[in-house]
Amino acid sequence: MALCHLCQVFAFAGAISNAVNFCFGLFALAFISLITGDGISLFFPATILVIFSMLMYVTGIGLLVSIAYVRYDDTRSIFAILISFMMYLSPIFYPKEILGETMLAVVNANPLTSFLDVFRYVFSNTGSASWADWAYLGGFSVFILVMGIRSFAKAWPRTAVMM
Repeated sequence: MALCHLCQVFAFAGAISNAVNFCFGLFALAFISLITGDGISLFFPATILVIFSMLMYVTGIGLLVSIAYVRYDDTRSIFAILISFMMYLSPIFYPKEILGETMLAVVNANPLTSFLDVFRYVFSNTGSASWADWAYLGGFSVFILVMGIRSFAKAWPRTAVMM
């Protein structure tokens, strides 16, 4: 069981590494925003909460997918397709206002939409983030992390024997 917890560190380390890279990019984005006169929001310190929620989400996804990566060769291709699909369902390059009612419901069900809405709000006050967005962001992050930890702990002993 101790080895199981030790292996979970790799998923967390990957998430931490990307969070550090994100923070460097965030400083650059803040600097550019200040230079161009766009400014940053007074809620900017709440960005830490968004980063922490994203850490939980990414770690949970990493733990959920890691066992499948070890067991099945096609997981990498399938997961790449799923990530592309989630990206297109996230309002990164388009405003949500252009979507129809049905498509808006689908896009809003995507957890990454809440991450974007809350981040845009706390960083530059350009988006709108409701309490529901905050609750969905935090709740879904905790849910995915718990599911990842539980599934990894359950599947790891059988996977380690297979190796």
